[in-house]
Amino acid sequence: MVPAPTTSSRARVLVPAVGVVVLLVAGLAWWFAQRREDDGARGPETSYEATVAGLCRAASLSAAGDRSAASNTFYDQSHLTLHLLAARVEAQDRRVAADLLVQKDRVEYELDIGAATLPADLRALADHARTAIGIIGAPVPEGCTR
Repeated sequence: MVPAPTTSSRARVLVPAVGVVVLLVAGLAWWFAQRREDDGARGPETSYEATVAGLCRAASLSAAGDRSAASNTFYDQSHLTLHLLAARVEAQDRRVAADLLVQKDRVEYELDIGAATLPADLRALADHARTAIGIIGAPVPEGCTR
């Protein structure tokens, strides 16, 4: 007769299975990000332009008191590309990449708490993104109008 599985034997099967799922999800996220950047209709320059425009729109929405719409705009139009941009600029200027991510984190926190400084910090994030875009040699989109 075969003994019943023990907790440790279940864990030996479960841990590698979870690892495979995590790697699969990370691989798919990378693949979709690459497709988004490599898509001829929406290449990196267009994506960066949309990212900065999304930050400016989120700043305007926040200034008008619509934090929910500002948050949706930020996450839908800018968030992922900011991560990709930081990774790309890091090889050339780690300080600029770090500043970009610190400002992004500040905006994410302020979106959660509804800080009064959110519109200004979203515009500052757009400026940080524009600096990073220039460093990687892509066309720099227009900044936010005040």
